Amino acid sequence: MTSTEPRSILPADMISVETARARILERFEVLPAAEVPLLDAVGLVLADDIRAGFDIPPLANTGMDGYAVRAADTDGATYDSPRTLEVIGYLPAGSVYEGEVGPGQAVRIMTGAPIPAGADAVVPFEETDEYDWTTRESARDPG
Repeated sequence: MTSTEPRSILPADMISVETARARILERFEVLPAAEVPLLDAVGLVLADDIRAGFDIPPLANTGMDGYAVRAADTDGATYDSPRTLEVIGYLPAGSVYEGEVGPGQAVRIMTGAPIPAGADAVVPFEETDEYDWTTRESARDPG
C-alpha cells in the first residue's frame, strides 16, 4: 500500500551515522586481497598503501604561473587593499633562481619552476596587477 501523504521522521526515529554504518558493514564481508597483473588492475582498489622511494618532483615547484612570494607579505591583502611588492626577478621553468626572496619582494615564476629560497607561496598572475616591476598581491597562504 502506498500513500501520498508526507511521512514525518522524528528525531527519535533517526539513528546515528555510526550506527547506520555499522548496520551496513555487518551485512558485507571483506574480500581477500588478490594479486593481479598490472593491466588487469584497472578499476580495482589497492589492498595496501604504496609509497615512493623518492619525492616526485624532487623539489618544491609551482603548479601555476604567478609570483613567488613570502605569504606573510600578502597577509590581509584584498582587492580593495592590495599589498605592493617589488618584483626582483623572473624564473622560467627549467631554471633555478640564484637569489632569495626577501621581505616585500616577489619573483615572477612560470609553471614547473622551483620555488626560490625565501618564498613559501605563489600568487597566480590572475590575482595581481603589475606596474613597472612592482606587483599588487592578493592574500595567499603558505604552500
